[in-house]
Amino acid sequence: MTAELRLTAVNAWYGKVQALWNIDLHVRPGQVVTLLGPNGAGKTTLRRAINGTVRRQGSILLDGRPIDTARPHTIARAGIGTVPQDRGTIPGLTVAENLRVGAIAARKRRSGDDRLDEVLTLFPDLAGMLDRPAQLLSGGQQQMLAIGRALIGRPRLLLLDEPSQGLAPIVVDTIFTALKTLATDGLGMLIAEQNTRLGFAIADEVIVLGSGVIRARGTAAELADSPDIQAIYLGGGAP
Repeated sequence: MTAELRLTAVNAWYGKVQALWNIDLHVRPGQVVTLLGPNGAGKTTLRRAINGTVRRQGSILLDGRPIDTARPHTIARAGIGTVPQDRGTIPGLTVAENLRVGAIAARKRRSGDDRLDEVLTLFPDLAGMLDRPAQLLSGGQQQMLAIGRALIGRPRLLLLDEPSQGLAPIVVDTIFTALKTLATDGLGMLIAEQNTRLGFAIADEVIVLGSGVIRARGTAAELADSPDIQAIYLGGGAP
């Protein structure tokens, strides 16, 4: 069962420094919403606000139930899976052990075992590496493992932070093809990306952040030729 995420007037802080202002967004089951913006735009902070790992204020609803005051472990167990920018794999554990950790963290060990075949179908490169330590994987294989670990816990919604960063084009194509398959199967996703081409290609809706606020939003077709996008990326601020 997939979930619906809705944010209304969300603000976030690091200590006393405010990093997000009045963010509204809506992710429906099976919908892909892409967050675009340069470094420092607020993409990672928004993901952390949803996860509860920064101080935040405003309304965050998962299937109509508030999670804006919930602790991170509670939010994860409610069904929000996360693939962080640093991938978060555990180097000293094998691929199989990393996947098992994802199921245990979500308290869904049995369903995790059931979903292993699905993960290996999405990422067949991992099938022959289950006994290999994660630290010996390539960057692309580690990203596949990070996504697989999130999926093992059967998330109802998936947050991904810069999934294409530092990867070869052929690996990026494999990963984004898998993400499109997941969306077709009904899993909603919020994907933070710097690569506009990838972000536009996968998105049902694009939200462009700049300096912690929403600068533009719309479909890929609506925003692809927008001069506002170029101003945000090249100018680093408001168009």
